[in-house]
Amino acid sequence: MSEFALNTVMAHIKGDHMEDLVMTSSDHSRIEAHPYMAPQSSSFNAVAANQPSVLPAVSSGKSPRKLRFHLLMLTAFLLMDTMLSSCAMARPFKRRVEGQRQSAASKPVNVSTSGTAYSPLISGAPIGSNKLDIYPCKQASGRPCPTLVYVHGGSLMRGDKRSVGSMPELFNRNGFCLVSLNYPVYGRPIPGLIEQQMSALSSATAWLKGNLGRVNPSCSMNDAAIMGHSAGAYLASLLATSPQYGTSADAYQKFILNDSNWYTGKVGRYKDSLAIIFGKNAVSGSGKNSTIAKWVPAQLVKSSCPKESSPTDVMIMYSTQRPKSQQAEIRSFANTLNGCSAFNASLSAHGYDHKAMHTSIGKPGSTTGAAILAFLKR
Repeated sequence: MSEFALNTVMAHIKGDHMEDLVMTSSDHSRIEAHPYMAPQSSSFNAVAANQPSVLPAVSSGKSPRKLRFHLLMLTAFLLMDTMLSSCAMARPFKRRVEGQRQSAASKPVNVSTSGTAYSPLISGAPIGSNKLDIYPCKQASGRPCPTLVYVHGGSLMRGDKRSVGSMPELFNRNGFCLVSLNYPVYGRPIPGLIEQQMSALSSATAWLKGNLGRVNPSCSMNDAAIMGHSAGAYLASLLATSPQYGTSADAYQKFILNDSNWYTGKVGRYKDSLAIIFGKNAVSGSGKNSTIAKWVPAQLVKSSCPKESSPTDVMIMYSTQRPKSQQAEIRSFANTLNGCSAFNASLSAHGYDHKAMHTSIGKPGSTTGAAILAFLKR
C-alpha cells in the first residue's frame, strides 16, 4: 500500500503581545499554535518543508486584532495549499488502486499442467484442466489396490488437483491408490460450466476404467470409490444421482461427500453466478427440463430413483460449525437418499471448519481421516 508523506508547514509570527508557531499538515488532521520565542533579528520567519516561502512578512507594530486577522489568513492559506497538494497526489493513487483491482479480477486461475491427460482439452478451458495425478499404494500383497478418486473443491470456479495435503500418505499406507483430478475452472461463472465439469468427471472415470491398471499395475478400479470436498462433493453427488451420468456412477462402489450444502438447491446466495451458468431462470422454473430437476441432487433422487440390485453406500460428511439451517439441509438430503432403495446413506459430523474438513484428512488424530478409512474398509 502506498503512503503519502506528510507535508508539514510552519510559520513563525511575532508582534505586540503575540508570538506563536502555527503548524498545519497535509493530512488535514490538525492546526496547532504553540508559544515560540522568535529571534530578535527578524520580525517574521517562514519555514516550509519541501516548498518555498511565498507569504509576505508580517511587520511588528500591528495591533493584536490585526495580528490575529493575519494569523487566521495565514492558517487558511496553508490549509488550502496542503489540501490541493494532497488532492493532486490522491488522483494517481486512486488510479493505481483501481488498476490493482482490475488486475486481481482478471488474474488467471492456477491450474497445474503436470500429470496424465485423461481426455482432450475442452475448448477454451485452462491448460491442465484435463490432467490427473496417480498416487500408487504400498502393496502388502500381490493384488492391486482399490482406488479412491478425489474431486477438489473451489466453488466451481477455482481449485486444483494438487490440493491433496496429507491424503496420499494416509490412503497409500492403508492399501488404497489415490487419484486426484482436475476439471475445467475459469475463476468466474460461465454458461454451461457444470456441464463441462460433469463431462470431465465422466471422461476421467472412463479413462481410469480403461487405462489405470495398464499405466500403474498396482492400482485397480475394482471396488473404487470417489470423494469430493465442497463443490467437488456437489459434482460427485450429481454423478451419483443423475440418470445422465449413470454409466460413470456404476464405476464406483462408494461415494464420500465432504461438507457441501448444494444438495437441496437452497443456494440463493449464489443466484448471480447460477444465472450466468444456467440462464436468468436458474433458480426458478418447473418441469423435467428445469434447472432444479436437472442439477439439484435431492430433486433428482425424488424424480428418478435409480433401480439398482444393491444400494450404493454414500457417506455425507459435514462441519458442525455450519449454520443450523445448513446442517438441517444436509441431513434432509441424507433422508432423501435413504428414501430411495438405490442408496444407503450415512452421516458423519465433525467439529472442524469448512476448510479443515479437507486439510485435516491424514493429520495425526484427525477424525475426518479415521471416518473415511472406516467407511472405505467396511
